[in-house]
Amino acid sequence: MKEQTRLFLILAFPFFLFGAYSLLQSIESDSFVSNYDLTINVLSDKIEVTENLTYTLASNRFRELYRTYDKIGPQKNLYVTSFYCPIGSIFSAPAYNTYFELICKKENYYDVGEHEISFSYEIPSPYVCYDDYCELFWTIMNNFGSKIEDVTINVNGNIFDLSSFPNGQIQNNNILIKTIPKESIFEIRILIPRENIESSYQTKPGEILPEFKKYSNYSRFYTFLYNYRLTIIFSMISLTAFLLYNLFTRSGREKEVRGIPDVLHYAPSKLKPYEVDFLFSGNIGAFEGDVIDATLLDLIKRGYLKIKGNTIEILKVSDSTLNTFEKRIINFYAKYAENNIFDAKAFKKQVSKMSQFKAKMILNELNELRNPTKDLFQKLKDIFNTKPKKTAVTILGFFGVLSLFILLISIGLNLMYLPQLSLTLLIIYSLWTFVLIKLDDYVFGKYKEDVIEEKLKWDAFKNLFKNYSMIEKYKPQDISMWGDWLSYATVFGLAKNVIKIMKKHKIALPNIDDPIRVSRINRLIWSTTRIAATPKSSSSGFSGGIGGGFGGGGGGAR
Repeated sequence: MKEQTRLFLILAFPFFLFGAYSLLQSIESDSFVSNYDLTINVLSDKIEVTENLTYTLASNRFRELYRTYDKIGPQKNLYVTSFYCPIGSIFSAPAYNTYFELICKKENYYDVGEHEISFSYEIPSPYVCYDDYCELFWTIMNNFGSKIEDVTINVNGNIFDLSSFPNGQIQNNNILIKTIPKESIFEIRILIPRENIESSYQTKPGEILPEFKKYSNYSRFYTFLYNYRLTIIFSMISLTAFLLYNLFTRSGREKEVRGIPDVLHYAPSKLKPYEVDFLFSGNIGAFEGDVIDATLLDLIKRGYLKIKGNTIEILKVSDSTLNTFEKRIINFYAKYAENNIFDAKAFKKQVSKMSQFKAKMILNELNELRNPTKDLFQKLKDIFNTKPKKTAVTILGFFGVLSLFILLISIGLNLMYLPQLSLTLLIIYSLWTFVLIKLDDYVFGKYKEDVIEEKLKWDAFKNLFKNYSMIEKYKPQDISMWGDWLSYATVFGLAKNVIKIMKKHKIALPNIDDPIRVSRINRLIWSTTRIAATPKSSSSGFSGGIGGGFGGGGGGAR
């Protein structure tokens, strides 16, 4: 895949996610409340409340029309005085540990169309009093199950049509109602002079205290988040995409090289298979292929090892031609060999009798075999600039961590809409980072001008092993060539094609009776050690939760 194609996919991916999210936001529910009328009569010792809801049902799959009330805040002492349910349905008020419900339930399904329900109830002593005033602070709803179109609130004769207050701020006669219109979240704050609590409450003109003015500003903030949530997400994605594209144009765009064939039939240089994997593979600077198997095959070809059955014979332990990575692999097999012969089956018996602690030590040794050596990192540093890729990941990580931080803060402070917005951004940036890491062949990063040609040649050499018919054109005369092909194809993850043709033409390599033995021996070693190092049984548990608030509840149709 070309560099520009990978860049396009990396930058376009989050916009596809945004499109899917926008589509989900635009999908209309098959049930919603077309009219919601709330009447509150504020008295000295209680409030009297009536809720009238008109449900519009677009399908006949609903049996219950209901309201839910959390057992926190003023409404924890709510008790019903009257109700109205559609003809043919019955009323029920089940109570649970943390909430209770008022339900109009029908034995059969409700018909498509409009259905009206009504609940009246009282909440005794809902006020919190201070030196000079008392307040009613009540979340009437915090998560209604469906959309609410038109809302009217009547507080002691003061009527508020929420469609007339797009900012969600209503202030009249010492009454402050905070709401987010058409999104089923309603909170009310009423300021009452303390002396009026001792007698019948009468609304009086007056100025809202600074505490409530501050609260009304929150309302504007929440309304802004709801009205512009898609714009905020799109703007964040666009800003990040711009930063990444600018990074690519400044530091990642490779020099265009012409004249490289699509398929190359020989190794472009004398780099070892594991070096090719680390320096020129898809995920540059990390091992992706079977580097241990490929290195063993290369060492066999060069006369350092011999494999027969389940044994690896070490012909030469070390010399000046071996580098650090190859020495580390030979030394591992030599450590557990007897008379320079490593027997995989004997190793299995030995490990199976070990303690879990000793098996873990060997497993650590095996894991260490796949770790890149310092000389590899130095070679990479000499030919490739990795800083742009790190910068790209850092950019996405910054916005992801910022989204997570805002999410945790907003949950802790019980802020509306901000958790949903920040969670959406966190998911997008997490998936975006994953896609960047998987697709960033060398998009954000740059080879030196004299090295990019070699990188493209290795890509062309890899293409040879993808084409079975092209490999089969070669005859078995050149044994050395097939040894090279097998080790490189192994690190590319394409050894099966080479082995299949070798068996077809009965091509035998020195010092190995069957090329597939290498991977079988290593699978046996790894699986045996991992099993021995794993506890026989384990269990874990987790419990926890979050809570808080000052009332609220929801509702809907089900």
